[in-house]
Amino acid sequence: MKRQYTPIIALFGVVLTTGYSTALAEQFNLNGPAKISTSAKSYGPDTLTPDQIRSCLSTGEQLEFQNKILTSQSKGFEKKRAAIDALETKIEASQAYLDKHTTKEVNDDAGIAARNRKIEDHNALITDYNNRITAYEKQAAGYAATNERYTEQRKAFYEQCSDKQYYVEDLKAVQAEE
Repeated sequence: MKRQYTPIIALFGVVLTTGYSTALAEQFNLNGPAKISTSAKSYGPDTLTPDQIRSCLSTGEQLEFQNKILTSQSKGFEKKRAAIDALETKIEASQAYLDKHTTKEVNDDAGIAARNRKIEDHNALITDYNNRITAYEKQAAGYAATNERYTEQRKAFYEQCSDKQYYVEDLKAVQAEE
């Protein structure tokens, strides 16, 4: 019997605690104080140019989209965990039955055939379990990599865009381009 028990709970704990909420997605805006130009505009390190505003708005939209994908994926992991846990319970019950009803108790062809079917069913459960664990680990690794990129992009957005000042006229002009 091939039996592979992977630390599922630890893996789920890592994956599920990294998801972001929809409320956070709504924060990908220009949150800095707006400036109103009364004379010549002055762009410094704390004031966004129209090109920077355009870039920030685009990055904010991308982050909101990525956030929705990550949130959806994290919910999918919960369902997969439940299915894997249920399968593990079946394997444990099957193993307990096989341990309790050993070959020594079987002394006819029909009994041996029935036990062999139980063993085949048990092995099929284990194969299914191992395949699901392998697929889950692959998906979790992809999720973790995507989440890491998202976290880096989000940090860059906050540093480069979120709290910078901008001219209201520049923002309106960029939005009018769309």
